[in-house]
Amino acid sequence: MSVSRPIIPAVLLLAAGLGLIFAYGIGTTNLNMGYPISGSTLQIAITTTGPAAMGGFALTALGLLLLVWAFVGAVFSEIGLVGSSRTVESRRVIASRDDAPVVVEREVKPRWYESHRDVVK
Repeated sequence: MSVSRPIIPAVLLLAAGLGLIFAYGIGTTNLNMGYPISGSTLQIAITTTGPAAMGGFALTALGLLLLVWAFVGAVFSEIGLVGSSRTVESRRVIASRDDAPVVVEREVKPRWYESHRDVVK
């Protein structure tokens, strides 16, 4: 599975969940800016009741779960722990015009930990 696939539903679920919470919410927002900057404050108070509160929380939690899953999958894919093996030689057969198959071999690149095995030991 592609690592980028969980990102699309994660963003959609986060947007739907937060949209429910803020659309049906009743609250206030207060921003005080001053000098020095350490004295500035931002206060957000929101109250959401009914099905929008439960549904918004559930959609937001599911979106965050998918986002974490996509992040972990991207990290594992980047360091080469998951995904298709690059050490297996693959051959592609490309048909030519005279219907004689042409075999093209792909250059195989070792994974980062295979090329530094003596350093890791």
